[in-house]
Amino acid sequence: MIPEVSARRDLADAKALVAHFLACGGDFLTKLQARVDLEDYANKLCAHALRFEAYAAGVLIGLVAVYANDQLRQLAFISNVSVLPAWRGRGIASDLLRDCIASLQRVGFVAIDLEVEEDNIGARRFYAGLGFTATTVAPAGRRLRLDLMKGGSFEHRA
Repeated sequence: MIPEVSARRDLADAKALVAHFLACGGDFLTKLQARVDLEDYANKLCAHALRFEAYAAGVLIGLVAVYANDQLRQLAFISNVSVLPAWRGRGIASDLLRDCIASLQRVGFVAIDLEVEEDNIGARRFYAGLGFTATTVAPAGRRLRLDLMKGGSFEHRA
């Protein structure tokens, strides 16, 4: 029997986030650890990011973390999108991103940025399908933007 997936906001603590990152494993973990200390990053997300989380049987299986603290420009930045390997391909990241986008739209944000590695073709296609477009070259690859003022919402692309 497959456990039911439930969405939550800002429930996980830093320890749960680190456990989630470690469980994601593979290239995700290797590349994340090359950029950040996992405990420091998890603490920063808990202190400063909005977190859209998916749980199954009490385990954090999916996460979208976004910094929405640029009130002047109303620009948010997605810092993390991750789903445990056994749960990938089930629409969990899409659902969490849909919730994130809708939440940011409700409070008046005009755009959402994120960075994706140049060689991560699957992720680039995924974000393009949501309406994100390349804006600039970033240190780790490409910066993408979803313009919420030009009908750039997930619901229009579903």
